[in-house]
Amino acid sequence: MIDRLLEAATTPRAKALIAGAAYTGMRLSEVLRIDPKDIEGDALRVLGKNGEERLVPIPDQLRPYLSEFPMKAGWRNVYRGFLSARKRAGLEIRFHDLRHLAATLMAEAGHHPLVIADVLGHKSLQTTRK
Repeated sequence: MIDRLLEAATTPRAKALIAGAAYTGMRLSEVLRIDPKDIEGDALRVLGKNGEERLVPIPDQLRPYLSEFPMKAGWRNVYRGFLSARKRAGLEIRFHDLRHLAATLMAEAGHHPLVIADVLGHKSLQTTRK
């Protein structure tokens, strides 16, 4: 599904938005705030929805898209790139589904649920298991 979406995205910015969420599990607001100054080695320092910082690993698949950050356009313009790619790919998914996909991929790769919860910024392991 990620490959389909990335192929269907028509702009580098849209591809970066999709990759940012699908490969890290970050929320839309978090992806939009990615800035090169937040890169610390192989991780991004992310300010979560509760105002708490966390480190999110930068997977190799995301690295080609890092040059698109920070995104200079308003969130609606950036989000339209996702909507367009979704339509072109023939997928009926929400942007938030990319976050769920990332969590599933981490679990399938054998990462411990506590690690997944930490990467996603979940305070409760129950949230991660849903």
